[in-house]
Amino acid sequence: MEERRTAHRYKMSAAVVVRHQSKVMASEFVHAKTRDVSARGLYFISNLRFAVGARVGLSLTLPLQATDGSRVAVDAKAKVVRVEENPDNGAGRVGIAAVIDSYNIVRSKSAA
Repeated sequence: MEERRTAHRYKMSAAVVVRHQSKVMASEFVHAKTRDVSARGLYFISNLRFAVGARVGLSLTLPLQATDGSRVAVDAKAKVVRVEENPDNGAGRVGIAAVIDSYNIVRSKSAA
């Protein structure tokens, strides 16, 4: 399989809140966990399936060791581009790849 990624991916496990944005129903919140991230997208593991093409909102806080001890939160809007059944042998779970359309980074001062 040909590699199509244009940005380097970093393995990172972080909690992420996913907001399904639907015109039919109110936003639905799902708690998931990232497997890897890049400047242009991310892959997360969820108990809820999202359709390819779905627009989602993402909120996550980067690990302190990745941000020199600063609390850094990322809010993003993304589009689901791939869905995988049972990622990493996680029965009943779904792996979701999403491309980031836009994001906002909020950095707060270190608590040290």
